[in-house]
Amino acid sequence: MSERHGQQTDVPRILHLTADYPDPIVPFKTPVIARLIDLVEARYDHQVISLNRRNPALSQIARITAGRASPALDSTITPLDRGACLEYLAPPRGILHATMLDSLAKWIISRLVAQNAVPDLVIGHKLTVEGLIARSVAIALGIPYAVTIQGNTDQKILSFRRDLTRRFGSVYHEAACVFSFAPWARRSVEDHLGQRRGLTIDLPCPTAHDTIRPPVAGGGTLVSVFHLHNHAIKNLTGLVAAVRELASAGQPCDLRIYGSGTPEETEQCAKIIGKTPGIYLMGARSQDQLGPIMNGAAAFVMPSKRESFGLVFIEALFAGVPIIYPRNASVDGYFDGLPFALPVDPCSPRQIREAIRHAIENQTALKSALSVWQQAGGLERFSRPAIARTYGEGLDLALSMRGIAPKGGGLFRRPLSPGSCRA
Repeated sequence: MSERHGQQTDVPRILHLTADYPDPIVPFKTPVIARLIDLVEARYDHQVISLNRRNPALSQIARITAGRASPALDSTITPLDRGACLEYLAPPRGILHATMLDSLAKWIISRLVAQNAVPDLVIGHKLTVEGLIARSVAIALGIPYAVTIQGNTDQKILSFRRDLTRRFGSVYHEAACVFSFAPWARRSVEDHLGQRRGLTIDLPCPTAHDTIRPPVAGGGTLVSVFHLHNHAIKNLTGLVAAVRELASAGQPCDLRIYGSGTPEETEQCAKIIGKTPGIYLMGARSQDQLGPIMNGAAAFVMPSKRESFGLVFIEALFAGVPIIYPRNASVDGYFDGLPFALPVDPCSPRQIREAIRHAIENQTALKSALSVWQQAGGLERFSRPAIARTYGEGLDLALSMRGIAPKGGGLFRRPLSPGSCRA
């Protein structure tokens, strides 16, 4: 968190609060938030506080809840290219969720004031976690805030911590702007918190590359791409069951899984595959290599059990290959009714099997429809320039609300049951 030293600048300062930013404490986080900031780098003065949760001891919890200590661990503060990262103390499984985040917000507010680094806008990059902090910071400093919906985590916390529904509703409805990585995630939040009256934008995650490859008919393989460490979330078991059922029905297929993993992770995946014919673990490939590999496949398939966005599905469409994706997760809502995007229930091997069968038997027609869609500009909204425009327009509109910052008032209008406001 760099200091302003009292200097005036015409470039708006935006503070990003995120637990999803690669940093020296946890280097291998998803790069999505960093890529979004990269896309609008020149338009704003970006500052990042990268958060990393650490389990506390009972004595530490007692000190924090009594107000005698902060959950922020000053000894872990490390400079970043755009700010700083640190660890903070909070129990797992959402225990004392709001209590610890409220205390962390106080620490952040004090630090911003002490460093003369008050931003023009603060963004919490998950509604149910960093969003709680962002709203508190905004109210204390008299600035607007925005939040990002990340479907997987936000959906779980909204379902698990129903006692915090009023708090989450205030965060959602009082934000100057809400960005949602996918339509399904926005709908899931609305099921819990009601529809917003304010600015809400579906913002796809940016790919590393957005070169469009025309579909090529005739590919005989299926492709999936994931780190083998995540095989349970990516539903390797369900995928193997579907391929096994196809083979038993006399319709074997060739599925090639690309992704790195330790020897132990590779062995775990090999055991799940067992003697199922036609499934191969291919190891890691670079982004430049994966484009041509996917272009030659019949379909890309990954019926994940949980997926906030699933950037690889967009990369597959750029590579010119139809996709089989999980319903009510990932990219669901972006491709409704398009024949080359097949949603499945990840808990149903039968649905996965039938989607694979359909993709193979109708490969020419599906790739023809994908080609027409590509040529008509269907991928434009997923290109890096388009995402940069969308993101910048949303940030500008949020910044335009300076002077009418949230007051902590009653903008949340959904009827709540007695006792639902407990923190």
